[in-house]
Amino acid sequence: MTSIGNTARVRAIIECERRFFGSRSENPLADDTPGVVVSLKLSEREKGVLLFDPRTCLDAEIMTTEEWREALSVAKIFYVEFYKTCKKTDRNAARTLDPEPIILQTPTPESAKRRRVSLFDNPITDGEGNGAPDEHVAENPGNVGENRENQSQIDENYAVAEFERVIRAYAEYEVPWQTLYPSIPIDKSPDLMRDLMGVDMKVVMDHLNKLNGDNRFGLIPLMCRASVLQLGSLSSQSFSERMNSAGKNVVTKHRGSLKAEMIDKLVCLRMNKSFMQFCRAKKTKGEVIAGISDI
Repeated sequence: MTSIGNTARVRAIIECERRFFGSRSENPLADDTPGVVVSLKLSEREKGVLLFDPRTCLDAEIMTTEEWREALSVAKIFYVEFYKTCKKTDRNAARTLDPEPIILQTPTPESAKRRRVSLFDNPITDGEGNGAPDEHVAENPGNVGENRENQSQIDENYAVAEFERVIRAYAEYEVPWQTLYPSIPIDKSPDLMRDLMGVDMKVVMDHLNKLNGDNRFGLIPLMCRASVLQLGSLSSQSFSERMNSAGKNVVTKHRGSLKAEMIDKLVCLRMNKSFMQFCRAKKTKGEVIAGISDI
C-alpha cells in the first residue's frame, strides 16, 4: 500500500472510531487505551440479526457471551410474535374457506436430541418451569369465543417451546461454506470479512430450507427472509437511506446528464463531507492527504 493509501486508511479508521466508539483521539485506538472501551453499541434488532446470520451466529469475535445471551432473548421475543402472527393468519385463511369455526391443534415440538451448545443450559420450559406444553392444552372444551381468546396464549406457549428447540439446532448447524461456494479456499476456515461478506446468501438460505424439511429450524429460515430480523435489514438502515438521499440531492433535474462514475464520486464526497472538513482542519499539522485541499 502506498503512503497516501495508508494515510487514507488510518484516517478512515479514526473517523469510524470517532463515530461509533466515542473516541476523541487523533490516533487509532488500541484495546488497552486508558478510559476507552473499544466496543460497538448494537441495537436489539442488530443483535438479533447477527444471531440469525449463519456467518456470525455465536461467533466469539463478534460479541461477548453476555451479549449473545441478550441477542438470544431478543430473538426469542421476535420469534414468538412471528409464530403467533403466522398461526393467526393460518386460522383466518382456514375460516375463509370453511365458515365453521375451527380450533387448530399445533403438534407438540419434539425434544432436542442433538448436542446442546454451551449457551443453552436450561431445559425447555413454558416460561414457568412446567416443561414443554402438552398437546391436550389446545383441546379446550369451552365455547368457541373462549377458545379464540385463549388461542393467543396457547400459541405463545408452543412458540416458546419451539424456539428453545430450533435455536439449538440452528446454533449447532455448520455451514459447508467451501461446498456451497467453491471459490472459498478449502485449506482454512473462511474469513468473515475476506471470504464471507460478499457471498450470495440465497445459496445458504436454499440449503437451510432443504434441511428444514423436518422442521429442525422451525420458522428461522422464513424469518431470515421476511421479518424484522431478515438478514438484509441492516443494509437498509439509516446509512443506506442517507446515501440514497445524497444521490437524490446530487442528481437534480438540471443534472440529468451526469455519468454514473461522476455520480458515484459526488455521492461519496457528500457522504464524507464531515470527514473532508476534519481533514482540512488538520492540514496545519502536516496531516493533509495529497490533493485534499483541491476537493
